[in-house]
Amino acid sequence: MSDNNVSTGNGLLILLLAGGIVGYLIMDEKARTEGVQFGTPTRQSQSVAPPTRSRDRYSMKQYNQLKSGMTYEEVCKIMGGQGQELSRMSLGAEELAGYMWQNDSGGNLQCQFQGNKMSSKAQFGLR
Repeated sequence: MSDNNVSTGNGLLILLLAGGIVGYLIMDEKARTEGVQFGTPTRQSQSVAPPTRSRDRYSMKQYNQLKSGMTYEEVCKIMGGQGQELSRMSLGAEELAGYMWQNDSGGNLQCQFQGNKMSSKAQFGLR
């Protein structure tokens, strides 16, 4: 390795380290200015009600009812409404589309369709 390549590599390493340190300092300053506190918590004068959980609209029960080959309309009937279209494209004469149904809590399910028939499904965080 030539001396020029070594100094370029060292310069890049120093630049990366400096960037990391600056990023850490910015995050630390942001935590201090936004009121993040470490140590003993102070007692609040008012009681705080626990957050209310909204009832999830979509469930594992619905997800398990979905079968490959179902039409989009059949899936919508099980789900109780239309999904949010995530993607759509044509591959030759065949139409491909992806839809998502999402709960307020973040749990969701996604279905992929080929020629208006469900070809795959996936879920995250459903109960």
